[in-house]
Amino acid sequence: MDININYIKELSEIIQLATYKRKPERYEYVYYLLCKKLETDIKKYNYCLFENNKCIAQRENEKWPKNKLDGCCFNISKKERCEYLSDKNCEINCVSCRLFTCKYLKRRGINFDVKKNVLVKYCMNLLQVREFIWNFFTPKDRILKNINRLKIRK
Repeated sequence: MDININYIKELSEIIQLATYKRKPERYEYVYYLLCKKLETDIKKYNYCLFENNKCIAQRENEKWPKNKLDGCCFNISKKERCEYLSDKNCEINCVSCRLFTCKYLKRRGINFDVKKNVLVKYCMNLLQVREFIWNFFTPKDRILKNINRLKIRK
């Protein structure tokens, strides 16, 4: 019998999520798992192919990202390098930054759609999902605080 290990792993994550009685704990668990999975994939597959502090999009003279170095770790609204980028490493655990996929990678079929994640579908509403996606350069605690504020009361 051919059993897909990913389904078993996903089922165990759902069971673990159900053990958390309070919603803030559930949100933190989902946040942790998503960041962990994304970090693992990013390191394993090396999507951005950094060389000499330039991602592949920057090396191929793409129009995006607009900055010359550090890939997407650049705050366009402030026109400055991300304040949390230190020695080529991110100092914060930001799910929005991990979920972001630039135009270059999207055109090559690499995209992280958090809305398709079973845990996110199970325990978050649309407004909370938007908080996950659109809070670049924001520490985990602040994102989770916003997510808890947006929970639906039953």
